[in-house]
Amino acid sequence: MNSIFALLTGGKGPNEDTIQNRKNKTMNEDKIIITEDGEEINLTNLECEFGSYELEGKTYYAARQMEPTSRLFPGCYNEAEEGEEYVSEYSAPGYDENGNPVEIFMMFTEIKGEEVDPENLNWSQDADRVEAR
Repeated sequence: MNSIFALLTGGKGPNEDTIQNRKNKTMNEDKIIITEDGEEINLTNLECEFGSYELEGKTYYAARQMEPTSRLFPGCYNEAEEGEEYVSEYSAPGYDENGNPVEIFMMFTEIKGEEVDPENLNWSQDADRVEAR
């Protein structure tokens, strides 16, 4: 079978071109940036591992998992009574599309005493704010 395939493909094995094209395509599709200090960052890998977030038409890439900020602000957990709504805030360091370091923030409305497991929050929503680091 392979000898027939080799005849039909001009002597090349059945998968040689396909494998090489996949390797090149994957490498070419990665969004790789160089930061001001010369660090190479693969935004595609960050996006796959930790997610990307939109805000005002720009994309930001988290560099680790979002974690609660524990910041005190009007409407936060400390101000709510059992059964009342409050806002929880999460953040993660990350990068903008140009490699500038940022902190990405997301906020969620929850009910005190009936909190949702963080894995089940709507992480696909837009970021609430982004600050330069």
